[in-house]
Amino acid sequence: MKVPLKWLQKYIDIASIPLETITDTLISLGIEVEGVSNNEFSFESVVTVRIEEIGPHENADRLQVTRVFDGTDTFRVVCGDPSIQTGDIVPLAKVGAVLCKGMEEEFAIQKSKIRGVVSEGMLCAKDELKLAEERSGVWKMDPTTPLGRDLKMLLYNPVIDVALTPNLGHARSVLGIARELSAALKIPVQKIRPVPEEEAAAKTSDRITCENRAPEHCSTYFVRIVEGVYIEPSPPWMQEMLALSGIKPVNNVVDVLNYVMHEVGQPMHAFDLAKIAGETITIELLGNETEAVTLDGKKRTIPEGTLVIADKENLVACAGIMGMECAAVSSTTHSVVIESALFDSRQVRKDSKALSLRTDSQTRFENGIDPQNVAPALDYATALLKEIAGGKVLKRPLAVTQFTYMPKVIICRLSRIHSMLGVSIPAGEIETIFTNLDMRSNFDGTDTFQVKIPSFRGDLHEEIDLIEEVMRLYGLERFASAVPYYTHSPARENPYLAFETSLKNFLTRLGMQEVISCSLISPQMIDIELEHGRFQNASLKVLHAKSMDQSVLRPSLLPGLLDIVQTNQNVDNTDLSLFEIGNVFLQNGADRIEKPSLGILQCGSLIPPHFSRENRTADFFSLKGTMEMLFTDFIGLSLHFEESRLESLHPYQQLSLIGREGPIGFFGRIHPDIELKLSIKNPLYYAEIDVSSLFEMRPAHKPFAELPAFPFSERDFTFTLPCETSLLDTFKILGAYKSDNFDSYRLLSVYTGDTLAPEYKNVTFRFRYRNKHKTLSDTEIEAEHLHITDRITKRK
Repeated sequence: MKVPLKWLQKYIDIASIPLETITDTLISLGIEVEGVSNNEFSFESVVTVRIEEIGPHENADRLQVTRVFDGTDTFRVVCGDPSIQTGDIVPLAKVGAVLCKGMEEEFAIQKSKIRGVVSEGMLCAKDELKLAEERSGVWKMDPTTPLGRDLKMLLYNPVIDVALTPNLGHARSVLGIARELSAALKIPVQKIRPVPEEEAAAKTSDRITCENRAPEHCSTYFVRIVEGVYIEPSPPWMQEMLALSGIKPVNNVVDVLNYVMHEVGQPMHAFDLAKIAGETITIELLGNETEAVTLDGKKRTIPEGTLVIADKENLVACAGIMGMECAAVSSTTHSVVIESALFDSRQVRKDSKALSLRTDSQTRFENGIDPQNVAPALDYATALLKEIAGGKVLKRPLAVTQFTYMPKVIICRLSRIHSMLGVSIPAGEIETIFTNLDMRSNFDGTDTFQVKIPSFRGDLHEEIDLIEEVMRLYGLERFASAVPYYTHSPARENPYLAFETSLKNFLTRLGMQEVISCSLISPQMIDIELEHGRFQNASLKVLHAKSMDQSVLRPSLLPGLLDIVQTNQNVDNTDLSLFEIGNVFLQNGADRIEKPSLGILQCGSLIPPHFSRENRTADFFSLKGTMEMLFTDFIGLSLHFEESRLESLHPYQQLSLIGREGPIGFFGRIHPDIELKLSIKNPLYYAEIDVSSLFEMRPAHKPFAELPAFPFSERDFTFTLPCETSLLDTFKILGAYKSDNFDSYRLLSVYTGDTLAPEYKNVTFRFRYRNKHKTLSDTEIEAEHLHITDRITKRK
């Protein structure tokens, strides 16, 4: 929230207090100050003057010679703006003034001749003073601006940007910040409560009727009517304050309500009386889903159960959030209906979530507003509107439902304060703190305070809340700091978290980089399936999603990793080796499943380029090697896999990973059609594994083997297969083969070429033979080799 300093000074006299002291005080009170703006200017020695006389330039048709007065002296200035008139108040850069200070184009104003006529300064435009970006003519200032004032001092109005947490709803206004500063600086707050003059003969109830059908959600509702208003821009001073506060000026009616909301924290809304069908307003929960156009011009679906304001025909507002276009104040508006209400914060929050719509009004209702400020704020806004837009105020505001406020009293013990804060604070000082916070307290003389809580402090509920207030106002800097003692947690380490950390460290050592993607994806990404129809009915949709791009919980880590690949490719980074460990979400009938998953994606070069070695790019076998290292080196188990038929993977470059009880993952190349659809240049190789299954598969202890004491001998074997025949059966035969003389095997090559028919391939394996207890003879090796090759040839 942005708070201009001059606006604060309307309520609290802090003109003599340095800006740094003000911001430090707010920070010490627990209000974060994100920054200060509008406190520096790029000019020196620019003053306000009035144009007394304008005459032609004797040597130039497009120039004029003016005589200007600063309240003391008169200056002759040559000017090229034909729009200036006698009596205009304008800024004058005197001789010696500096413009664009601190910039490359910095220059000083000198007394000079312009086409033969002496000019004693320069009449300035806003863009020349760096107060606006668009080029414009000489700045015509407010006619009431005093003469001879230094423009820097005149414009000096620093804006303090504060970040407020939800519990600081009482500080979400200029008055709220003033109250906080008043309590800390011990400066009284000015009470400003104007009451509108009711000149019209008619009463508000003569023009409109109201009915509250949801009193549990709207405990207070007031209405006033102002007739005969003129819709035009609001005064410059109001536009300036709103713009500095980050609020765009619209017209005098809207600006007055925004101004009062920002000043005293009470949201209000204005309707065009002529557009209220049946001259009736009803507060109710919407019975059926309805479509309506809100003030931001968007057509929205208003869900059933939303708290709304309606007339006889249409919805005219979503209560506490935003009005509808059909009843908006426009240039033809003659009579204005102003509502001021106390809507239930939980209902407003629920409706805002359902509509995916956040506004300043909604935020204030959600954080809590002052229930005793509803009527006074309406009176203030009405009086201000009458002053600015004219018109007559109808008698007696219409009160549909008025909440009876019962002041809250909290018991606070002096001993408890001392116990919680660790310091002994005199009872008199605590009473002063309560008084400065607008709380009436009664001390029994021994240990107990009875504290009456003001209506604007809806965040105070218990004794501990008052102790926190005492701590804030007493000053954190007055508490002695001490080095805390370290206490070791008695809780044992979570085995799964330790396993996950080790897994991340292992993958990082393999040269991969961990990434984190959003668990919410768009429905379009569900089309990138890993099995036909797998996710169409199993995906989980998010209730009240903020956008379609984040409306479905991810059933796989692949969509997020693909998005990361696209982002990197857009900045010419196509060499990636990534992994992510995160939860995926599926629905199986009535069951919702959330389980941890590991995703690995490789593309492009896997090692940095270097003149001493050949480049190595990602392929199916590099990913398979990663899987083998993961299982053998990290888990300590052999890798088992089977053929898979996932439609998002290349039909001939994919395998399913098999655990103790069935498939636990898969790996392979992403289907080329998907790569083409996503405009990805390099082939993508992806693996996804159920981490919980990996965790359950891990052995209790790392297996260790004795180093071989006897030598090995190797034999090669080549056989011919049809090209479409998978080697998986061969791997299964070799994996199942058990013998004391057989040590290991590996695939040497797969050959296709001119010496073979096109439909065949030659496959060569290398077998290693070794016995743990003796050196094998050639006869034993040949017999074992013949036995193995016979099994492969006969496929059994």
